[in-house]
Amino acid sequence: MQRPRVPFALAASGPRGFRLAARFAETWVTIGDAGRPGERSEADGWEMLRRQVGQLTAACEQAGRDPKRIGRLVNVSRAMPDPYGSVERFVDVVGRCHELGFTDVVVNHPRRSGICHGDPDMFAHAVRQALAVFGRGGS
Repeated sequence: MQRPRVPFALAASGPRGFRLAARFAETWVTIGDAGRPGERSEADGWEMLRRQVGQLTAACEQAGRDPKRIGRLVNVSRAMPDPYGSVERFVDVVGRCHELGFTDVVVNHPRRSGICHGDPDMFAHAVRQALAVFGRGGS
């Protein structure tokens, strides 16, 4: 095996996956409800993410790993409806993810229709504003 090894991210939403992530992953990845994207209410989506973070924390503690030593990545384009419908909306979504303990947020570039649909210009503006708010500059 390569040393140092390539950082390993593992997407997990069930007990076995959380145990594997706690044991082997540098980063845990989620899209929220993998079985029913877009069918949950926003409140249910946030509750699911909160519950998943708790499951990861418990799995880390069971494995003897400090839960703060694993990255947490969420794809908000799948987890939340219309995450970048406005600058304020996007900043709120990213902020709430941060409050839940996520270290990384992924967004899909919007499409004109279908899954991850949205306005590409609003997306670009919202991302720049969120980066400015969260201290990473922006251009």
